[in-house]
Amino acid sequence: MSKTLRLSLALVVAAFVSWSVFADTQPAAQTLKGSYIWEQAQETGALEAIFTPDGAGHWKVAFHFTFQGEAHVYSGTADGSLTNGSLAGRVQTDSGKGVFTFSGEFKDGKFQGSHARLTAGNEERTGTLSLGA
Repeated sequence: MSKTLRLSLALVVAAFVSWSVFADTQPAAQTLKGSYIWEQAQETGALEAIFTPDGAGHWKVAFHFTFQGEAHVYSGTADGSLTNGSLAGRVQTDSGKGVFTFSGEFKDGKFQGSHARLTAGNEERTGTLSLGA
């Protein structure tokens, strides 16, 4: 085997090992469960939120819930901590016709926050949500 071929193979192996180590250190998606209160409709329900890492302190999020008998998934992004500190985000309805924001605080792995409908740049509070492990 030539020196050039051995060097090329060595570089490929080194790059693969480096990529594998990096890939293994990426945090996994986290699923948190809790509940929501929709104040205007006087409805409560179970809530499941799946947070997928998208950079340091940035997340893709999908909220799964049932509202008035229909299953929904609102998806978007969030910024902040999933353990201690603030977390805020923005999600789009599954119909694509609405946008909601949410914000609150994680303390010891439990989140307490509120959600609001975004209409013409204004937020109209719609209720609260809680999440935990």
